[in-house]
Amino acid sequence: MTEVDHTPESARRVLQGLYTWATGRELIEVSIKSPRGKWHAQHWGVETLLASETIKQLAWWSEQGREVYMGCVGLVSKPVATKGRPYPRGNATLRGHAGALWLDVDCQAPGREGDDYFASIEEAVDVVDSCLGPVLADASLVIGSGWGVQYWIPLAEPVPGADASRVVRALVGWVGEMSDRKIDRVWDVTRVMRMPGTLNWRAGPDEDSARPSGVVRWPEPSRSRDGRLSLGNVTDALAAQVTDVIDDWPGEGDFLDWLLHRYTPDYSEIEGADGGGWIPVPGVLGDLDSIADEVLEWTDVLEPHGWRCVSGPDPAGREQVWERPGKQTDEDSSSGFDASERSAVVYADKPQLLVVYSDSSLTGFASGLRGSGRRGTAAGVGVISKWRAWVDLACAGDEDVARRRLAHPEDESDVVVERLAEVWRSEADLIEEWGRAAELEAMEAPFMTTMTPDR
Repeated sequence: MTEVDHTPESARRVLQGLYTWATGRELIEVSIKSPRGKWHAQHWGVETLLASETIKQLAWWSEQGREVYMGCVGLVSKPVATKGRPYPRGNATLRGHAGALWLDVDCQAPGREGDDYFASIEEAVDVVDSCLGPVLADASLVIGSGWGVQYWIPLAEPVPGADASRVVRALVGWVGEMSDRKIDRVWDVTRVMRMPGTLNWRAGPDEDSARPSGVVRWPEPSRSRDGRLSLGNVTDALAAQVTDVIDDWPGEGDFLDWLLHRYTPDYSEIEGADGGGWIPVPGVLGDLDSIADEVLEWTDVLEPHGWRCVSGPDPAGREQVWERPGKQTDEDSSSGFDASERSAVVYADKPQLLVVYSDSSLTGFASGLRGSGRRGTAAGVGVISKWRAWVDLACAGDEDVARRRLAHPEDESDVVVERLAEVWRSEADLIEEWGRAAELEAMEAPFMTTMTPDR
């Protein structure tokens, strides 16, 4: 079994190398999941995160059965608590900068079996290294997450979170295609990576089955300090790997745009959907499909218009079953689940989409529906995103009206408008270069570099 260094010293070194650039400027989100499944988010400056007492506290929480995760991207400020959400997590509104790129690679685990996942950490590291090629593999810090591995590629200087997530999407697509395994799409600030030095309790509450999270491999010495890669270096190294295997790169235009287009999620993946060219591209600045998916819950979109969430089909409750306005639930049938008897479902593997089964006009959906929404033996009417669902329900399907409402949110009392407008405006102002006031200053650990952006 792969040896994992999960000592406090190792954990501190990881955090120091990944986040020192954010000192005094941005916050790092630390999310803690209790044994009962409740989430609690902390937002700390790097000085607090790197303090020995903080690392000891995180390890102690972990020993009590809590899962501890850390954000990939800095936050420009602490999220504001709202009614019913006293410990909110960061989202695109607060997205700051990233000092590294990342990959989250799952291995087979209790409740996660099958050929979609690597059989072991050893296999995952061998295959992912091969997919990345020697330049990116040598530059990677590899963390064993207990039941998987996480790759971090420390960068020579920080980059806007949106730029980092764009390259991460390309890396995820490439490694997924070449390995034929599931690589998690962890690219938003609301998503997190496992904290080194803590325990993974996936197998259950038995202390003997908890697996430590820690360092499997440090970057090569040649990739420490001034040897760190820039975002351009990463893109060039990825391009060399891709073009050595794939021969349909046209050789002109922006390589990253071409690769991202190759891996753009096509929601015709839902069985029976007709494709139709409806392919929102997550992460593009100003893309309202992506923004709505990040800042809204389905509850925010549906409940104000008379929809009601009823019991889900599986014991874990990972899927949401919704009832349209004007329909009474048959309580006697709640113990079983037949999608054809429900108005709509949000499935666990496609949480960004509502699969609509009711053809009643009372659903309120019209122009936003796409595809057939077929799921197994249940034939749906279509699928719809959060943004398009809100446009249909709140603006009678008129996107121009919806955008005008977002352009003048001061005239609105709608929570959905408020959230969408805030992010929409902030993303319009996100294109900003970080300057560099001084040469990068090497720190004592080999792969670490102090990055001090000068705005």
